[in-house]
Amino acid sequence: GDGGAPGGTGVEVMPEVLSVVAASDTASAAELPPEAAEGEPSARVLVRGPGLPRLVRRFRASDPASLVFTWVDAEVPASAIGPQSYELLMNRDVLTREGLSSAGSTFEAAGLVPSGALTFRAKSS
Repeated sequence: GDGGAPGGTGVEVMPEVLSVVAASDTASAAELPPEAAEGEPSARVLVRGPGLPRLVRRFRASDPASLVFTWVDAEVPASAIGPQSYELLMNRDVLTREGLSSAGSTFEAAGLVPSGALTFRAKSS
């Protein structure tokens, strides 16, 4: 027999694709913990870059610093810049997802407490 599903014209696939994209956007935002409360040790992080609104968020000092990428992924539309195709600079140091994740760095260890400013830069391909 022919194992094809009836009516699989390809046109019907489109809404599923769109819903998968939407679900992945909300999933990254859902991974973010709530912002730090007043009086709690926190990192106030500012991200700025060409073509971006200023992004500001308070993380707990003990949160993993790699959350900054989760946050930027959630804030910057994928249509503007795909995931993995940007880097964040602190002073002249480039912060990478891999570096922050593997080091198990917290915001405090990364030097972002009480506050830090990061520059968003598209990676040159």
